Amino acid sequence: MYKITQSPTIYSMAYQVKFDVSANELGYLLPIWVDTPLPSNLMLGQGCRTHFLLPLLPSLRQGTARGAELRASLRETPPELLVFLNKLQRLTVLDRAAGVRIDLERRRCVLPVCQPHVPR
Repeated sequence: MYKITQSPTIYSMAYQVKFDVSANELGYLLPIWVDTPLPSNLMLGQGCRTHFLLPLLPSLRQGTARGAELRASLRETPPELLVFLNKLQRLTVLDRAAGVRIDLERRRCVLPVCQPHVPR
């Protein structure tokens, strides 16, 4: 994770913490309480209880070769990924710089085995 972001932030129900690599000189990675709520433009709906925000490193932002490579790999994320992540119901990648949103969602079905669903 720290290859793409320096300060991942987690919003999960009553908890709002971030882990900032540059916040501690000793190299310890400690949770830092976040006072600001999740921005409303990033909320994904009532069913989503936990949000992970991973702001990209400057070297991965729009216009860089590494950034283009990362964006291409995210666009090719296979829906089968959700099969192995049992607790994950939805994976949404928002790329505001490129204006792209990728949604992978576990579809509820009558059968005991659920299939991943990519909404259009």
